[in-house]
Amino acid sequence: MVTNSYMLARPRAPSPLKRYVDQQVIPAAIDAAATVEAGIERLAIRTRHHTASTLAIAFAIGLLLAAAITRRG
Repeated sequence: MVTNSYMLARPRAPSPLKRYVDQQVIPAAIDAAATVEAGIERLAIRTRHHTASTLAIAFAIGLLLAAAITRRG
């Protein structure tokens, strides 16, 4: 139940780790993903393929590389 003190209570501040992740890691990951997407789109335009098929091929290559790296380690 909401009481009079509900509006007066301040929420706890996020931890420094959460603040770092929210302000540094997530924006960097989004920028990296956008860069990869733009590169794939440019590649699709140059090769005159549909963007979806080029994205599927790039995703498959990425999965194969990730599988090869994890099997070595």
